[in-house]
Amino acid sequence: MPEKNMYSIPIMFKYKIRIMQKFFLTVAIICFSVALSAQDLQNEILISVNGNRTNAWYKGQTRDKKPHGMGVRKSKDGMLYVGDFSNREINGYGMMLGNKILNCNECVIYVGNWKSGKKNGVGTCYSENGDVLYSGKFENDKPIEPYPSVNSSTQKRFSLNKYTNSDKYWGEEKDGLFNGFGVYVWESGDLWFGNFKDGTRDGIGLYLDGNAEWATLNCKNDDCVQVASSLGRKERDEYNKAVRADVRKQNLELIAQGVSTIATGISQIQELKSSNSGGYSGEESVASRKTNSSGGTTKNSSQSKQVADCGPAWMTDSRTYGDYDTQLAKMQTYPERYDDYPAKVADIQSRMRQIRKKWETRGCVITKSPRE
Repeated sequence: MPEKNMYSIPIMFKYKIRIMQKFFLTVAIICFSVALSAQDLQNEILISVNGNRTNAWYKGQTRDKKPHGMGVRKSKDGMLYVGDFSNREINGYGMMLGNKILNCNECVIYVGNWKSGKKNGVGTCYSENGDVLYSGKFENDKPIEPYPSVNSSTQKRFSLNKYTNSDKYWGEEKDGLFNGFGVYVWESGDLWFGNFKDGTRDGIGLYLDGNAEWATLNCKNDDCVQVASSLGRKERDEYNKAVRADVRKQNLELIAQGVSTIATGISQIQELKSSNSGGYSGEESVASRKTNSSGGTTKNSSQSKQVADCGPAWMTDSRTYGDYDTQLAKMQTYPERYDDYPAKVADIQSRMRQIRKKWETRGCVITKSPRE
């Protein structure tokens, strides 16, 4: 069998990538298979994956700081699960190892489908010596056919292979080759798990290093391509965080500009009210009128004419002026969004100037904006 490099794939981690050891049984590397006793599971698997830690732990993909995606988890009772998660629960396809595989006597490994933390769908139970105890359907965590199965496949086995360089493989085998679900662990504690076919990785799998960084790989005949990585996600999250902060800043600036525009309008109205004791309704106030001897009325002062002129038309133009001012504020905040930006700004400023000058000649005030 030709040699295969287990890690001949472009994973863009920032730390040093070492050349990984050879993967298969070769002349240079000798491996041997051992029985799957509980002690083997504890010493050879749990410790190789995460050192000597005995508490519950998790390595793998997360969402909102909860297991989500693919990962490895050890529970407080010593059970080890490798496979798919969804919102913290075991969901999808994976492998459970330990001495407490519920509803399956003498079973120490279950490989198959899960739903909400329970065995559901097609799965296989293995004994300590790696033999198949049951291969069939499960519902609500229980096998639905006679257990153990009398027709269980004798070709399929589960083995723990240890290499002289301290690497290990534990998983399903058939015809002397890695076939089915399995985990390859390097002596450093780095690991890859996923599906194997005729001794090569096949399909989506997950690579985990000793620092809990991960990379999702899509493999075919041991040729793997990186799909995603934890470092890429971190960089994307940092970028999105920076973008959100910039958007919040821009929104606050727009709010401040809007408040300033409203305050300007209120100030203009108050100035008009103070110059018009009877309001700014467009009709002459009673106080501004003086009855003459012929029964008509005359303006009381030069301000009375201003009140007559500064009516609904002034209010409409004042609002238009404010709208132009708000538009300028937005344009100055996002100039890259506007084609021919200088010409458009100049046109709006010219319109604002015309409105303001028109009312100045009539004796009415529209406060000049700094953006005009």
